[in-house]
Amino acid sequence: MKFLRALQFLIVLALIMSATSCALPVSYKITQEGRNVTKHYACTVKVSKFEDKAPKETDATFKVGSEKWRTNYIKAYRDSEYASGISSMVAEDLASTGLFSQVLKPETQEKGDYELRATIWDFSAIGKCRTGAENVMILGSTLFSLPGALIAAASTAWVKTDIVTSVILTDIELVNTRTGKRVWTCPPLKAGGQQRKHWSKADVPPLIAAANNDLRDVVTQLINRLNSDAPKL
Repeated sequence: MKFLRALQFLIVLALIMSATSCALPVSYKITQEGRNVTKHYACTVKVSKFEDKAPKETDATFKVGSEKWRTNYIKAYRDSEYASGISSMVAEDLASTGLFSQVLKPETQEKGDYELRATIWDFSAIGKCRTGAENVMILGSTLFSLPGALIAAASTAWVKTDIVTSVILTDIELVNTRTGKRVWTCPPLKAGGQQRKHWSKADVPPLIAAANNDLRDVVTQLINRLNSDAPKL
């Protein structure tokens, strides 16, 4: 078991060394956990490409005083943007619930009976770098190969750091595409917070995964709202 954990640390190390060159999608595993879907609307909804007003970092790291932090910076995403990915993921997740007869992604040319619109107000994940632990891993693997990396992994296993995430969607509404009238609105939906996690989580790929998981929580809230509010469609 300890050997497997050490191997996981080695994989994390590889991710750390390649973080600045990754281009990852907005994606998460869709599950029905937490979704209380009891209704079905006989209509087609198209998810628009959400307006993006989220603050963004252009570099993988930034400083707060003397502390170094790493983030899900915009260049780490495909095409250096995530609004398309977020909107498509919302459409894919919404389609899996059966709430509507059909859900269209924003990139399709078809029009639905209704259009789901929203604004991305925040989509961030940051982690405080524990450079001491990172340096021990890099030094151990560089000088002593696998044995050194295993020893370094064991010696840094106890090191924790702060991870802060925030995903916020605002201006959420359903619009009748024939009349242009708003037929349903939703208050801002939020997910995230601060946690203490292993130091390796303060790297770009894990931070991207953390933001994706918060998005899943927000979409779960959206689905439950659509179900409980019972808009007249």
